Amino acid sequence: MAVRRCQEAVELALKALLRSEGLDVPRAHDVGPTLRKHAVLFPALTREDVAKLARLSRQLFRERSVAFYGDEEQGLGPDEVYGEEDARMAIADVGWVVATCGRLVSPEAGR
Repeated sequence: MAVRRCQEAVELALKALLRSEGLDVPRAHDVGPTLRKHAVLFPALTREDVAKLARLSRQLFRERSVAFYGDEEQGLGPDEVYGEEDARMAIADVGWVVATCGRLVSPEAGR
């Protein structure tokens, strides 16, 4: 469950970041490519930051289906595929993403 929730949090944080600059948010779970395309709009982000945000978006997007349904080929549920270490890593990643996006999104965004 943690990996699934972390994917959702990363997706929403990145979409908030994109919306804060007036961009149309893609109807996709992985918005990393859109962030890369418009990176110039976020001068406070280093190239490394953009690359890491996009990488985490893609990584968690790829895990999304398994985090929801498990490994259907092996007959394993999500809790059997992901362990505590996976959850800790995903939570650390989402913490960094939310903190990074949060410092760039103004409270007035979306009003």
